[in-house]
Amino acid sequence: MLKLPKVKSILYVEDEKAIQEELAEVLENFCDTLYLADDGSIGLEYYKKYKPDIVVSDIKMPNMDGIEMSKLIKKEDKDVHIVFTTAFSDMEFFQAAIELQVDGYILKPISLDALEKKLISIINGIDLEREILEKEQMLFQTSKLAAMGEMIGNIAHQWKQPLSTISMSVNNLKADISLNKLNPDSTLEYANSVESQVKYLSRTIDEFRSFLNHTVLTKSTM
Repeated sequence: MLKLPKVKSILYVEDEKAIQEELAEVLENFCDTLYLADDGSIGLEYYKKYKPDIVVSDIKMPNMDGIEMSKLIKKEDKDVHIVFTTAFSDMEFFQAAIELQVDGYILKPISLDALEKKLISIINGIDLEREILEKEQMLFQTSKLAAMGEMIGNIAHQWKQPLSTISMSVNNLKADISLNKLNPDSTLEYANSVESQVKYLSRTIDEFRSFLNHTVLTKSTM
């Protein structure tokens, strides 16, 4: 048996109980959790609370119709996936539905085959979007690591000379101490040399930090 694609959750809004129960059995095959609402006001409340991946909704309902509910949901997330179920008598609502840029319409009496094909198409699109996002995040991490590796290599190259100078000054100081030749002038010279190189090392660290912050900010805004 072919395995059906699934999303985490679907919200189904329908005021006719018989239709709601029938379609709920179908929709459960395409999600881990199915939320059921009897009208648009409850549907909007559930959407804000649960943030389902797909909304399937009737158009004509009491308290708040599907068009008004969808407008408010779109304010929460303009990219939300919405499918309307509608009768021919609801034709006056079609223009408003088109302007909402919903994912599709299923005419009543509802064809289960048409509904399943529409859901499969939407879920495959969601999976593709998620896969592209994951690859973009991987590329971002890879490029960030590459930039860090390059910068660390540059730092290692730049630090060789100052570290060598510091090491030589320390060794000279130790030699003077061991030979009992320590004097204020030479000690001050060694100290100044070490201080100068330490400042240089500190400056390269600040440049490294600034470079990384700029790289992360640039990548995150692309």
